[in-house]
Amino acid sequence: MNTDSRRRRLKHFIIGLSALDSTRLLNASLRIVPMLAKLLLTFYAGRYLPLEELGTYGLVFAAVMILSSLLGQSFTYVIVREIVDVTPSEALVKMRDQLALYCLNYAALAAIVLLFSAMGFEPLRPSVLWLAVLLTAVEGIGSAVWNNMNALRQQVWSNVIFCVRSSVWIPPVIILGLYEPSFRNASVLLWGWACAGLTSFALVCYLWRQMPWNELIFSSVDWGWIVSGVRRSFPVWIGAVGLAAGIYFDRFIVERFLNLAEVGVITFYGTFTNALLALLQAGVLSFALPGLIGRYRGEEYQAFVSEAGQTIVQAAIVAAGAAFCFAALVPVLGLLTQRSAFTDYLGVFWVMLIGVWLRVAAEAFQTVLFSSHQDKPIWLGNLLFLVPAIGGNAILVPVLGLMGVGISSILSGAFLLCWRGVYVHSLVNRLSASQQNGRQPLSSTS
Repeated sequence: MNTDSRRRRLKHFIIGLSALDSTRLLNASLRIVPMLAKLLLTFYAGRYLPLEELGTYGLVFAAVMILSSLLGQSFTYVIVREIVDVTPSEALVKMRDQLALYCLNYAALAAIVLLFSAMGFEPLRPSVLWLAVLLTAVEGIGSAVWNNMNALRQQVWSNVIFCVRSSVWIPPVIILGLYEPSFRNASVLLWGWACAGLTSFALVCYLWRQMPWNELIFSSVDWGWIVSGVRRSFPVWIGAVGLAAGIYFDRFIVERFLNLAEVGVITFYGTFTNALLALLQAGVLSFALPGLIGRYRGEEYQAFVSEAGQTIVQAAIVAAGAAFCFAALVPVLGLLTQRSAFTDYLGVFWVMLIGVWLRVAAEAFQTVLFSSHQDKPIWLGNLLFLVPAIGGNAILVPVLGLMGVGISSILSGAFLLCWRGVYVHSLVNRLSASQQNGRQPLSSTS
């Protein structure tokens, strides 16, 4: 009887382990699918869309990324810590208050756009401009939902929702464009993106249909809590805005000093450099983070330092290998698009790859700092990142053309690497000294 009981327990353990591996595999697949879909979209756009339309899409994408970071106010920094392991009613009320803040911000954005339009200032055609406003709301709320679902321990569904929002729209848009040439423009891409985002919200409402929605009737929006949360998230917010602006603002500088077609070239190349960064974050750094947090929390400082060093080296090596693969792949894709612009500026892309490799190494340093609660070096460095990123492009692009974008990416990546590297070196010295003296390490101010 005891033998049968042990066998049953072993069988249940194996089944549970298999389910865990399947869940991890599913989560990894749901992260990879959007990246592959974006690469497919980039090839399609590079092959069939006029470069000016690709440039318009690139400008709107950059604006949405910057504005969603600006208007989101990094409020997820506050809410995800407050809805973990609380009752559904408490979580729903806080998420409702978060949505109230976001709606207020997006209404202000719409009013500003309306005012500028009335004054005759429209940097893009009106239909595209208002699509950018809609997409800013879709991406901002969608990102908040993704973070909140993770906090509510709904990781698989959060990745399904992300997959729907970011990639399900791409195959239909490509099929439409291949079938009818008149659909080969930026507006169709943006409408597909917006419709997928709205569809993902409908799916979220269905998944959360059992939540106690009726209890929202008996509670009002807690603006005091919202204001307090905005104050707490302010340093993280300005750092996040600085990082987003530093990454995407080069497209506006290229449009200002060069032309929209060359924005299309940078958008084509930028998809691959951003994919490299996302691949390393999902494939290396996200797996290293829990272990580093556990080591630091458990005061296993020697093991923490060792694991941090391994993470940094592993990220640098894997990023170098992936960069070499992209360096060989993109010239082939450029030839297949039958666009000479994508092969004429390959030198720019290869220089951009060096810059993104430096960024990957800097992200590995940030993972170490984040796991040890060194918040101030992170947000302050992200804010200062604006100086070499935007300043470098503003100075070099008018002189060197698109090569200025590549050189600026190296300068800004090197800045982040050096900035975070100095703080990691200081952290390692503190941990080593505390290990020898048996004292708690002094934490960085946050």
